[in-house]
Amino acid sequence: EACDRQTQEGCSWSGVPDTWRYAWNNLQLAIEHAHPDHRAALPGDVVAQIREVHNFMEQMTDHAGMWLGNWHSAAASARSILAALAPWLDAYQAGPPLRVPRANIGVPFPAASGRSVQVSTDGDVAATATLANGVELPILGFGVWQLPADGTTYQSVLWALEAGYRHIDTAQAYGNEGEVGRAVADAGVPREEISIVTKLSDRSEYRRARARFDAQLRLLGVDYVDVYMLHSPASKEDNEAAWRQLEELYDEGRVRALGVSNFDAGQLEDLFAVARIKPVYLQNKYSIYHPGNYNEASSDSSLMEWLGKHRVVMTGYSIIHPAHAGYMSPMDDPHVRALA
Repeated sequence: EACDRQTQEGCSWSGVPDTWRYAWNNLQLAIEHAHPDHRAALPGDVVAQIREVHNFMEQMTDHAGMWLGNWHSAAASARSILAALAPWLDAYQAGPPLRVPRANIGVPFPAASGRSVQVSTDGDVAATATLANGVELPILGFGVWQLPADGTTYQSVLWALEAGYRHIDTAQAYGNEGEVGRAVADAGVPREEISIVTKLSDRSEYRRARARFDAQLRLLGVDYVDVYMLHSPASKEDNEAAWRQLEELYDEGRVRALGVSNFDAGQLEDLFAVARIKPVYLQNKYSIYHPGNYNEASSDSSLMEWLGKHRVVMTGYSIIHPAHAGYMSPMDDPHVRALA
């Protein structure tokens, strides 16, 4: 409780963020996966209060200084919630066990053997996955999210290409496509050996997808991209309007493969129902907490099984991103470390 005060006396602040997030993550999982009758016995406003504290933790990430400066304002509320829930937790009744995907989703696809794609551990970054339309995409990609366009992105991509990376991932929203293009041009690597992946991010431009793509192509300084994605789902109508234009770009050879990002199975089904050219690539959050989607652990169906069935290759982002969405870094979770 020494850490409930805004003081460094008697508190090792470096351990506070992970300790509280670990407890809060498990508390939320206990509620989500309780027997329905037991969950119904919760005090009416407790779930909202837990979410409010979770959101507060998310804003502070895992930065000890942020916790030192701010945790005192939420500590009392967090402890009162735990105290109020103590009888409920003592009498805990679990619901159905967490669902584990049946498929060996390491995957039945894309590997022709039906087993997981193997990635070399000796520094070789050339392993590829074959998308459903035959395009080969290097498995290990270099992403430039949060790299500023002040020369940092340019130098980072240049170094990545020098190190052997051949899959560069950017997006309209990252604001650094121009520097990616300059690095590709200056690296001395033949264009056909580099897979450039980018995304249409601004959903207000989905109905003007072609115009935005043209602008992105000019920034990148290339004639085509290897994978072009919708960065997030919009309305069904806007998704379809954008997709029709992406299909035209694919037909013209200006995009080698089409994909989406941050789509769940229902949104993918909606798109598959209207798409003439199906998406062959999905980029979603993936970690031990989110195996394919943010709500995957508590879902009644498996997104990864759906992708295997429809031959869509999945790439995960923020695999071990610390404090992502308020959760712990997987490598700081004692359960993950024990399994590893």
